[in-house]
Amino acid sequence: MRLSVTGLRHDPIHWFTRQDWLPAGLTLSDDGVISGTPTQDGAWAVPIEAYDDTNYFVQTIDIKVAHAPAAPSASRFAFASGSKPSHKTKQGKSFKAALRVTGGSPAYRWAVTSAPKGLKAVPRGSTLTIKGKAKKPGTFRIRVRVTDAAGRTISRTLTVKVTKAKKAPPRRR
Repeated sequence: MRLSVTGLRHDPIHWFTRQDWLPAGLTLSDDGVISGTPTQDGAWAVPIEAYDDTNYFVQTIDIKVAHAPAAPSASRFAFASGSKPSHKTKQGKSFKAALRVTGGSPAYRWAVTSAPKGLKAVPRGSTLTIKGKAKKPGTFRIRVRVTDAAGRTISRTLTVKVTKAKKAPPRRR
């Protein structure tokens, strides 16, 4: 639906409303077009602002929605199939492993426990990278938990086996 206004004389005319004032699923563009698919029934009184370089106008419009389609459900939330659960590295050597999630509702919140000294977890969107240089040998279980924007949580335990670094033979003098 394209909105129009009289009394504003200078192009371009800009349009604005707070997104949370519109019914869920609808947006208002800067050029005055309300678009989208509403996801719930109801009635809204929405203040709409229109302005050009010299004038400002506010009008409340009524939006009624009946028989809105159901909101699409978020896709299956899971760890990506290529995310390996076990890894090996040598003490003091550079290490990098990534764990990725698919589906769900972005944004994701990552939580990591028990990473060995020298390794750090770096979350970025749907991917968590564990990288660094492990300081001690041993087998470490790193518990990873990720929660999506809909509040769904999945977890996985990664195993990192750190073997002792071979010492270089002493130099002869």
